[in-house]
Amino acid sequence: MKKVVALVALVGCMVVGSSSFGQGAPGEHGEHAEKSPIEKAEKLTEKMTEDLKLSEDQAKEFKKINVYHIQEMEDIKRKMKALKAEAKLKREEHKQKVDKILTEEQKKLHAGKMAERKAKKDARKKQCDHKPE
Repeated sequence: MKKVVALVALVGCMVVGSSSFGQGAPGEHGEHAEKSPIEKAEKLTEKMTEDLKLSEDQAKEFKKINVYHIQEMEDIKRKMKALKAEAKLKREEHKQKVDKILTEEQKKLHAGKMAERKAKKDARKKQCDHKPE
């Protein structure tokens, strides 16, 4: 049982590590067609089979686990994208409601405060950013 848990943990680490390792800037490596979850799982399973010297039975089990996991993650990504779009709309609605209440002078003050807040946020973000330039 401990071996199974360790194996699943290893798979999880490899999936997370491999998915974040190959990400570059958009358009950096040219555009390519999005692979299906099955294709992604097959590629990942091939790599794991090679790296870990898996038996045929283990490779089949890994493929099942990988397909399921990749499908779950893609579903979560779709939901997150929809939620981000909804949040953006809600922020815009809020801004419009606030702008209706404020005078022109208050709008300028508010815009200045928001710009200050954004500058502080960007400074903190830049301070935490460890990417080489």
